[in-house]
Amino acid sequence: MECADPTSEARIASVAGVPLISAARASKQAASALSVRRLAGATPYGSAANEVIESFLEGGGIEVTCIQGLDHPAAQFAAKAGRLTTEDVLGLDAQTDRAAAEAIYYPFTAVPSLEAITLLEARTGKPAFSSTTRRILGRPCGASD
Repeated sequence: MECADPTSEARIASVAGVPLISAARASKQAASALSVRRLAGATPYGSAANEVIESFLEGGGIEVTCIQGLDHPAAQFAAKAGRLTTEDVLGLDAQTDRAAAEAIYYPFTAVPSLEAITLLEARTGKPAFSSTTRRILGRPCGASD
């Protein structure tokens, strides 16, 4: 995932003239902030995209205990993403084996997930986050800690 590379992010931020935080890097920051070393992932994507996500996280020292997707082709998902409901997101989670995970990660940005994450945390007792929720709470590249 090139966008998650700090050098690439800094270059894009420099060209744009504004701070930047990528969804991928924000997700690693969320896991770090939560002291999570083992995640379960629930995605709308297919196995090829899930393998990229898993490789990226594991390259950062985060074990992916399970990653489950809906297997939507990218074009089909793009057309449906904003119309997925809280129930759709919760249904996706029901397919995810999260027993060994310390947290649950939703690596998508176009799906409204805040309500589902709140319900899921209450249901499982485990922290949950999406790329979008972490970007809202995250700090852009170059921001001091």
